[in-house]
Amino acid sequence: MAITKLTDLMILSLSCLLISVTCVESQPTPSNPANITVYAIRPLGLIGLDNKDSADVAGDVFFWIKDRILLPMRCRVKPNLLCNTTGLLLDNQVYAKFTVEYDSTKLGTYASCNPNPSDPTGKTWECNCHSQNQSACGGIGVEDLSHYTHSGGQFPGDIYTPLLANKVKPGNWYSTESTGECGNPKANGACDWRVVNTSKIVNATCLNTNLVEAVVDSAGNALDKCGTCHFVNATLTSLDDCCIKGFFAGVAAMERDELLAPFEAAFSSTLPIAGGCAAIKPPAQ
Repeated sequence: MAITKLTDLMILSLSCLLISVTCVESQPTPSNPANITVYAIRPLGLIGLDNKDSADVAGDVFFWIKDRILLPMRCRVKPNLLCNTTGLLLDNQVYAKFTVEYDSTKLGTYASCNPNPSDPTGKTWECNCHSQNQSACGGIGVEDLSHYTHSGGQFPGDIYTPLLANKVKPGNWYSTESTGECGNPKANGACDWRVVNTSKIVNATCLNTNLVEAVVDSAGNALDKCGTCHFVNATLTSLDDCCIKGFFAGVAAMERDELLAPFEAAFSSTLPIAGGCAAIKPPAQ
């Protein structure tokens, strides 16, 4: 009888141990799971997706050209929040590639997530819903770039945003807010999305330089009268209109695959001759 009780106790203890291990190792995962691959450009210390925006390849190419190359012209014509916050994000910039698992029934409206200009460190981010119905946002949201193909541009005289959107479509932007992140205390038990892995991080200057070179090569003589154009540092140098117009002449001359190729090559190869960019170690947690 004593041996039987001891055996039962050992089995019970082992079961509790296994249960404890399971509880420690398990993490909340989304219901109705689906995976997407997204990319994001930010300083190395801010590469997480908590209250941030990301995109597929087409979406990120569209974002960088629209919000970096075109931004100086936009700020001269119609200043906005980005004119004041871009400078917070220009140090040690990288692109990171993520696999995100999400609840396919919870894909909502996209929210623009940007640093709060009142925080000079750039670490405080806020998300603004792209809908009058604020409850449509809050977890993971998506915006189809085809919206921009028929828009009137971002400012008076902007013919470039629709041109670019037509060139890269189809493409998507994604927003991932902390209120829907699995395991995040701010989510209060909600589990709309989680990062499965960060597969590669590359230097943004490497990738963007390759992209610019491809566009400039396609621009022909459209840039001949523009002098020096610092495209990679467009916002810091207040890139002039001649350079911007010449750059978009190059974009207009390219096929979609040609425009996206430098971005894809940066992640698929580490060989500079193939357009690859070296992998960067993620920051210590």
